[in-house]
Amino acid sequence: MQSNRSDSSPFAIISDSELTSNELKKENNSEENLLHSLPCHIEFTGPAPVSVFFNKENLYHENMRAASFRGHMLLNKTVKVPEGYEIYTVTENIETKGDSDVKIFQLKGVSTSMNFWEKDEMPKCPNKLEDALTSIYIAENLSL
Repeated sequence: MQSNRSDSSPFAIISDSELTSNELKKENNSEENLLHSLPCHIEFTGPAPVSVFFNKENLYHENMRAASFRGHMLLNKTVKVPEGYEIYTVTENIETKGDSDVKIFQLKGVSTSMNFWEKDEMPKCPNKLEDALTSIYIAENLSL
């Protein structure tokens, strides 16, 4: 997707040359493609053996799980996006083309749900993603 802009402000190109959405779905490993929002900062941005540091167990409450991450207790809530929607994970690079900067987004993963984790307490309801999803439901109902 390219934009013809006359000013020098950045615009974006979506690139899926490394992995296409269909190729990612074929992997169909829900644990691999599941997104997690953790309440901590980690100085590492590459692949990691998550199962070594992140031990999960199911609780007896709907959509809730507990985990231990490097000795810290975490509680989780899974949020699913509406049918027909997906969450895409991308990496962002900025390239200079001519006189302007171009943002290039490389597709890395696709998911239909996301896990929100909180330290030592139940995740707040609704969270930011659930608020955004409510906007989608409202917009769809208003457009009918």
